[in-house]
Amino acid sequence: NIVECENYASCVHPPNATDLCTIGHKGPICSVCEEGYVKNATGVCKSCSSAGVSVGFYAISAVLALATLYLILRRIFGKEKLTVANVSNEMQKAAADDKHWS
Repeated sequence: NIVECENYASCVHPPNATDLCTIGHKGPICSVCEEGYVKNATGVCKSCSSAGVSVGFYAISAVLALATLYLILRRIFGKEKLTVANVSNEMQKAAADDKHWS
């Protein structure tokens, strides 16, 4: 009885006698990850080390985005105290300024 793979990327195409599943996959329809692998959002088994790299990448990206936002806000406010009230005030002024929206 031949069953089609649930995830095309999990199976070898065309299948051969020795390998039916791609690296990191196992099971009757290649739907189980081998030890040391984890499924990503698309259902493909990736090495656990690559999952750590992704988390690190997103963490560094978030820190850089926050630092950039901070620098932009410091440039807008100069030496004024950077508070939520000041930022909110500036956003309200910008939203009400018709010359920027017409």
